[in-house]
Amino acid sequence: MAWAGASTQVRAQVERPGAAAPAALSGADRPGGYDTAAHDALVERIRAGKATPREALDALRAWFPRAATAAQRERIASDGVVWALQADNPRESVGWARAVPLERLANYAFESAFIAARRVDDRILQLQLTALQPTQRIVRRENAFALEDQGSLTEALAQAEAAERATPGSFSAFELASLRQQALGQRLRWAIAECDQRGGEGPERFEAIDALLPLYPNELQGASDAVQRATQAGEADELERWKALYLRLYADHLLAVSARGRFPEVTAAYERWQAEHPQQPLPYYALSDVAGAYQQQRRSDLAVPIYEEALLQKLEQATPPMLRLTPEQGRPNPEYAEVRNLRALYQLYTERPWQAETSFRGLTSLAPLNAGFRSGLAETMKLRDKPDEALGRYRETLVDHPWDVAARAGYAGALFDAGEMRAGRELTESLQAEAPESIAVRNAVAQRDTLYAARLDVEADYGQGHGSSVLADRDWRVDSKLSSPLWDDRWRLFFRQVFARGDTSLGNIDLSRTGVGVEYLQGRWRASAELHQADKGRYRTGLALGVDWRASDSWRFSARFDSNSLDTPWKARLANIGARSAELGATYVVNESRAFEARYQRMDFSDGNARDGFGLRWRERLVSGPRFQLEGTLSGETGRYDRQDVDYFAPRSESALQVGLTGKYLGWKRDDRRFSHVFGLEAGSYRQQGFGSGALWSLRYGHEWVFGRSATLAYGLGIASHPYDGVRERRRFVYLNLSVPFQ
Repeated sequence: MAWAGASTQVRAQVERPGAAAPAALSGADRPGGYDTAAHDALVERIRAGKATPREALDALRAWFPRAATAAQRERIASDGVVWALQADNPRESVGWARAVPLERLANYAFESAFIAARRVDDRILQLQLTALQPTQRIVRRENAFALEDQGSLTEALAQAEAAERATPGSFSAFELASLRQQALGQRLRWAIAECDQRGGEGPERFEAIDALLPLYPNELQGASDAVQRATQAGEADELERWKALYLRLYADHLLAVSARGRFPEVTAAYERWQAEHPQQPLPYYALSDVAGAYQQQRRSDLAVPIYEEALLQKLEQATPPMLRLTPEQGRPNPEYAEVRNLRALYQLYTERPWQAETSFRGLTSLAPLNAGFRSGLAETMKLRDKPDEALGRYRETLVDHPWDVAARAGYAGALFDAGEMRAGRELTESLQAEAPESIAVRNAVAQRDTLYAARLDVEADYGQGHGSSVLADRDWRVDSKLSSPLWDDRWRLFFRQVFARGDTSLGNIDLSRTGVGVEYLQGRWRASAELHQADKGRYRTGLALGVDWRASDSWRFSARFDSNSLDTPWKARLANIGARSAELGATYVVNESRAFEARYQRMDFSDGNARDGFGLRWRERLVSGPRFQLEGTLSGETGRYDRQDVDYFAPRSESALQVGLTGKYLGWKRDDRRFSHVFGLEAGSYRQQGFGSGALWSLRYGHEWVFGRSATLAYGLGIASHPYDGVRERRRFVYLNLSVPFQ
């Protein structure tokens, strides 16, 4: 009879073999049959610290089956509830609570029973206890915390505030403030998600965020005041709790301001926090928004270190792929994918797209429907020189996330890269009206404005050899091209002017050629046609044509024709000989780091001579990092002239094989503006029929400036050595290239 209603757990522990009273209980306290006086003495020993709750539990297990009355069992069970929880055994505490009818538990055991039930997630027991005493302080507290654990933060806060109004003191000031912070954070996440889903509704999509922003100043001030009070009172534990809460509120407020597009406020608040709390870093999610805000303000030089130091080095080491301390061992860690996403973004910003591709492919396998991961992979493929794959991946993403602003903006950029100008422009204009504050949208707008703007391109070079050079003792050329804005999404007019001069052992000659033309751009095709007029020489009036076709992400083909080739040797021009040139090219692109090129050229001279040339080239990126890049080339070329009885250099057969290295060191960078040092070295062997072979080499050094997305300036100088007709010639040169869009 004594065991009626007792839990299996309590039975097992009381009936286990060898169960006996602990040695700490002596004499009259040792249990035989149950004795009220012995129980009273045990309680006094517990209160006096002469026995531990764990030792007392052994006595209760021995007494319970020997208790003669229900009242005795109820007293034993009530003490078992309390002492088992004190012994950090909530499961046994629940067992003692179920050993007798719940309504017969002593009032002093009620709170312990409820806490134990919540700790072991025994929701049935929680509901039964709640039904018995629904207004009990502990019931209100634990139910609020249970809702918090389940993620119902707004309801948890509402119940806690109601309990505090009904029974002041039910919750501490910190507990209420913590619940308010969590409920605000949950509402903020919902508001940001709602904003993203209402992408086509203009400013109205920010209504939920705008409703939350005014709530943060009061919460921040309250937490700040609590920190000051704890500091003055010297309460170390309380101080740390309030400081942690203030940090979370501050980070959440940054997130809200960033979502609203007020980026200067975000960076100003971050800098203020850094100055006031140098040893207390912001959470990773806030730092991610801070980095994005710096990027928006064209300060990627400040954004990248935040990604690198705070988000990657520290957080990634502390974020395992699987959660170890959970009831379900090995459950995936939801923060692990987010951290890997940050690393992938960092790899993109530091110009390591091959690593970013590996990271994003892993992420899309981990979460196939995540729009951010899929967009990141698509953006990576753009940088890997695979425009078709980028377009396909963005389209797949938009099937599942049709209103995702970042994905749509990325898709617009991919359309521009693929030559789909009209579709890209229309999508960008739509996004500009819907989400003008978005970083991704602003980037797409900047790309559109650059592509549609008028442009000036200038290429200039000057070279000097020595007296009686085979090609020219001194020569220079300036090639300028002024293009109109893009009209009808595919056409552009241009004006081209070429000035050049060559000084040779046979005399000097100037060249001026003026041309007007039109360019066509649509999808995979680019074409141009130019009518030009030279001031002297054969073929003065002529035509230049060009076409490029991107057959796929891997194959690119080109063709060129010029009825008055600018590559005509200077000595041929002096003899009033002109040349027409045609060229075919094919390129196999593996990715941005590797490509193979083949080129065939034919020149037909007006004196009946002709040259055929064929070349191969392998380009490989050897080193790529945020500051230094090194690219290598291996190239070979061969050519032959039909006739040699001419005044210009025309070997029967010639060939060259050379390797080259080009290094680029980043000296300064701010967002898409940067300055780099460029070093070049080439070396190889040249063979000319009838004169044997000899070494050729060149060295060059230059500067490269990038202003914005596509304004560039490059200049430099160099020296080269090459054998002609068995005589080595040395040439010094300088160059300047300028490209400026008029926006």
